[in-house]
Amino acid sequence: MSLTVKEKEHWKNRISRRIDHAIEQLQARNDPGYYKRICDQAEEVAWKSLGLEGLRDESKKVADEIDSLQKRKDGINAEMLSKVTGKPVDTSRSSYMAMSDVTAAVKRRAMVHETELMEAHSLGSQILRLRHEKEELLDTVWLASSPSQIKELWSRFAEVLNWEPPKLQKEALSIPPLSSES
Repeated sequence: MSLTVKEKEHWKNRISRRIDHAIEQLQARNDPGYYKRICDQAEEVAWKSLGLEGLRDESKKVADEIDSLQKRKDGINAEMLSKVTGKPVDTSRSSYMAMSDVTAAVKRRAMVHETELMEAHSLGSQILRLRHEKEELLDTVWLASSPSQIKELWSRFAEVLNWEPPKLQKEALSIPPLSSES
């Protein structure tokens, strides 16, 4: 009896949660602050590799000046409003400067550097392998319950692309098809 799409999705989700748990345990046991440090390092390298480090620093200085001037302006406006109404006015408010395109570019580059930094450590390599298994999980579950023709096609596909399937997928390819296929 073949698995339904819903059952395959269920097993993909279950295994995915187990992989997430394994990654959390690896980090907790070996180095709880590892991923945060890698992310921070990767972002810093991304700013540098995009040639934006000096501009970022200058932008921060300008933002601080703008913030200071805005606070001064808000204070003057509040004082004027207070004189007009005869009541004190709250001058605290937050302002956010959105640099969405730059931030997005830095995040994309940081992800590349994050992988490079993680590959340089055994803990990072283990986490990357588990993540790769997780990314390929849907195909893995489908392959485990597929007929031999699909498994053969997938194997050939990997050969043509000179692509190495993850370990769990190799295991799925070796599972014999259901006896009803014979």
